[in-house]
Amino acid sequence: MTVERYLAFDFGAGSGRAVVGEISGKNELKLSELHRFPNQTVKLKDTLYWNTLSQYTEIKNGFRIFAAKYSKAPRGVGIDTWGVDFGLLDGKGRLIENSVAYRDKRTDHIPEKLFKLLSRRELYRLTGIQIMQINTVFQLYSLSLSKDRTLKAAKSLLFTPDLLNYFLTGEKASEFTISTTSQLYNPESGRFEKKILDNIGVDPKLMQKFILPGEKLGKIIPEISSETGLSSGVPVIAVASHDTASAIAAIPAETDNFIYISSGSWSLIGFETEKPCINENSAKFNITNEGGVGGTFRVLKNINGLWLVQEVKRMLLRKKEYSFPELTKLAEKAKPLTAVIDPNDPCFLAPKDMIKEIQNYCRKTGQSVPQDEGSIVRTVLESLALSYRQAIEQITVLRGKKPECIHIIGGGSNNRLLNRFTAEAAGVPVFAGPSEATSAGNILVQAMGMGRLSSLKDIREVSKKSFRPEVYMPKSNGGFEKAYEKYLKLK
Repeated sequence: MTVERYLAFDFGAGSGRAVVGEISGKNELKLSELHRFPNQTVKLKDTLYWNTLSQYTEIKNGFRIFAAKYSKAPRGVGIDTWGVDFGLLDGKGRLIENSVAYRDKRTDHIPEKLFKLLSRRELYRLTGIQIMQINTVFQLYSLSLSKDRTLKAAKSLLFTPDLLNYFLTGEKASEFTISTTSQLYNPESGRFEKKILDNIGVDPKLMQKFILPGEKLGKIIPEISSETGLSSGVPVIAVASHDTASAIAAIPAETDNFIYISSGSWSLIGFETEKPCINENSAKFNITNEGGVGGTFRVLKNINGLWLVQEVKRMLLRKKEYSFPELTKLAEKAKPLTAVIDPNDPCFLAPKDMIKEIQNYCRKTGQSVPQDEGSIVRTVLESLALSYRQAIEQITVLRGKKPECIHIIGGGSNNRLLNRFTAEAAGVPVFAGPSEATSAGNILVQAMGMGRLSSLKDIREVSKKSFRPEVYMPKSNGGFEKAYEKYLKLK
């Protein structure tokens, strides 16, 4: 087999990257970062926006850099992003305004208002999606309640990666994995649920046809090729465009009996199955069912992740600029398990000052209040590990068996201290890596779309050849047993 080169765009909550993936004749994947750029929210008056046009501009910059470096065009281009957010287009296909970010305050108290029309139980039954105020369903209902002009003018809704794909190709479609994050999709019928759309006052005609991971969406339009120097006719492939779905596809698993943690700004903990898991226990545990590659479903729990540390780091800029490794070293030296927080408490969703919020939480719950940088970060990391343990116990109830191991993937897998805490708290071996799982999954799904690979199994075989996870054994629980009792009382 010949070497094939693909181009992936991976957008995260703080930055984005263009990554080149080369698949060798031996079906080994080599990744190289081509272009990194900021992807920040912008607050204008009372609204928190994404800079959508900047995202589009950076994609074109990635094309320019690729064209300058390589003489041959990529076999394909794929885009993945976070979930739930969307853009609205008018009747002429023009973006009405920049996409609003999921941490915007517009969904405050909206779930309770919707539950008066459609019960929490019924909304979960119809979608199997974890109730979170950031979900698309609550964002849209907030627009409907406020009679927002953008919703009135809208003729099409596109989720973030679908919107960027539209800019590149002119083709509108809803990729399966990203669509399922919205809490508008019914996994039983395989359609956007009309009952939900009717209750939130949204015209079903706004929604687009579905496209599956690995399907070709279209080709980059000539104007973009001419502007950037990228060869014309390059296909844009619908990858698993929810970043977590791409990451999970690339897990280098040796066994089917594993639980994954996609670790980044959010921690997504779950397992893979052929059918959604929607029952009394999944509703009780607030478990979500999101789409995966090859017709699979990702049964998982969303936990506020390393974004807490990112926000602590941002607050510390007033005093000193720390790198993440520096903060982790300080945390390692700090006294263990002095305080515990619930990372999913609403107070940590979008506070003005994360450090003060953590300290106030500890104070209100009668615990020792962390003061120095190391103690604050250690409290976050230990609490994340405890929250992982609870999620793993809940998932074990759903699966009916204990996992042989935990695969931690994504950027958070580079945090060795959190990996160690997770193994100790959960009492299960941890396999950490690849940190670039999202880009790897994006590229390997493109390869499946272009016929180089044929299935999810093939994707995992390439991943196993290409990446060697770091192993953490649960040597001792380090006091996590007592800390877990405290954590459960907080919950």
